[in-house]
Amino acid sequence: MNFYLANLTFSYFFVGTVLLALSITVYFNDRKNPINISFSIYSFCISWWSLFSIFIINATSENTATILNRIAILGVVFIPSTFLHFTFNFLNLSNKRNSLIKLCYLISALFLLSNLTPIFVKTTAPIYKLNYFAVPGIAYYMFLIYFAFVVVYTCKQLIDSLPNCKNYHKKQQIMYLLWGNLLGYLGGSTNFNFILGIQPYEIIPWCTYFVGIYGIFVAIAILKHHLMDINIIVKKSLIYSFLISALTVIYILLILSLEKTLQMFISYNSNYISLLSAMTLAFIFTPLKNKIQFIIDKYLFKGTAPEIYEQNVLLLQTASQVEKYKSLSTLSSGVAHEIKNPLQAIKTFTEYLPNKLEDKEFLLNFSRIVGVEVSRINDLVLQLMEYSKPSPPKLEPVNIHKLIDDSLNFLNSRMNKYNINLNKEYEADADLIIKVDKNQIRQALLNILLNAMDSMETGGTLTVKTEVNSGKQKLIIHIIDTGIGIPKDQLNRIFEPFYSQKSTGTGLGLPIVRRTIENHRGTISVKSEANQGTTIKISLPF
Repeated sequence: MNFYLANLTFSYFFVGTVLLALSITVYFNDRKNPINISFSIYSFCISWWSLFSIFIINATSENTATILNRIAILGVVFIPSTFLHFTFNFLNLSNKRNSLIKLCYLISALFLLSNLTPIFVKTTAPIYKLNYFAVPGIAYYMFLIYFAFVVVYTCKQLIDSLPNCKNYHKKQQIMYLLWGNLLGYLGGSTNFNFILGIQPYEIIPWCTYFVGIYGIFVAIAILKHHLMDINIIVKKSLIYSFLISALTVIYILLILSLEKTLQMFISYNSNYISLLSAMTLAFIFTPLKNKIQFIIDKYLFKGTAPEIYEQNVLLLQTASQVEKYKSLSTLSSGVAHEIKNPLQAIKTFTEYLPNKLEDKEFLLNFSRIVGVEVSRINDLVLQLMEYSKPSPPKLEPVNIHKLIDDSLNFLNSRMNKYNINLNKEYEADADLIIKVDKNQIRQALLNILLNAMDSMETGGTLTVKTEVNSGKQKLIIHIIDTGIGIPKDQLNRIFEPFYSQKSTGTGLGLPIVRRTIENHRGTISVKSEANQGTTIKISLPF
């Protein structure tokens, strides 16, 4: 394989894998969002063309190359229409321009049908240093005009949207998409040089890499400006690895290209000299690679990979503490409320005490009731102190019904405030014992119960139900509210860090709850509909 063919092959592979990975990542981030779906299809079409092009240019027979070319065209003809569709979805123009989107898909489908005949691609033939490439028919030239028109028109829509965009992040997203697509199309369109017979062919492999750079631009927009609302906390390290890998690939290709250029000038033909030359060039250009990597670390990621990891660990620890303090605040309010009743009873008895010193029955009641109420206050304070201790998870036998009751008691004043009716449906076994970390499970229960009550500010019913599965291996807790519920398009995101629909929420409560339950080898699931209430199901192993 000659170097030119190898370089073009690798550029197709680079583009294909980058865009395929991007397509899959965006799709599975939110499979119901039209923006994500249209972007994934658009990126997949480019990836399809790129990966099948590898087999075309390396085919060993004309018939095989022609068949593979017709398969590659399946992706190519839909690139303009999917680009237009994604852009309109992204700019919220789909409803206004729905007819235009349908027209573009119809035209793409017509070109797809023509691809089955020689009027689109007559055959394939060797060209320059490639084994085979397409020999165009009349429909192919019509497609090129259509392709150019749709791409220019769509890029213009992105440009026109900039002056009216007031949101900083949205504006930056548009800029990254615009420049990424411009670079990608300018680079990728050089492949049409083979079709049109336009020299120089030597630049085509290098220009093809720019299609992959479009993917890098999208990755940066995801990382820095929340493009398509992708969870950047989870994917930050992946994007870092992707960018550094891309940089390394380009660096290696640069070294190989310089070595081949040096070989042409000096006219040597020895593998040992080639290896020595490549190593020398690599040594010379290493500082440049390190400098570029340093710039990426400093200005894009605000730190090196180890520093980013440490920051994420610290962030998670801080988030956990914030949520714990929120729960602690709730507990403190509950304790203050619960202490009022015993203190009131003690105060009442002490007021009557001077006049009842000769009344033995009164003194006996006084001694009994004060003792009970002081013990109650002491238990509440001990619970609060125990909960506030920053200790690692500690599994111990716990009466789950008592733990739930304690949590509900702390929230009694809130239930009264919101006019919430409490319904408890416990397993028949009143002393249901399970090994858990009492404080962590209490925090998880409080968080869920608080969310349930916040969704019923105008009143409702809160049901807490426990059951043991048929095999007596798991305890199942159901927490059911009749509140405002969660819309379907938001339901799959409630466990994402920093995602919250509350104006005062941190978006960290439920992710920490899930982590707590999973650390106990349990599971948590949510069922909800808008205005129909929410059911949270927690399953814990005995």
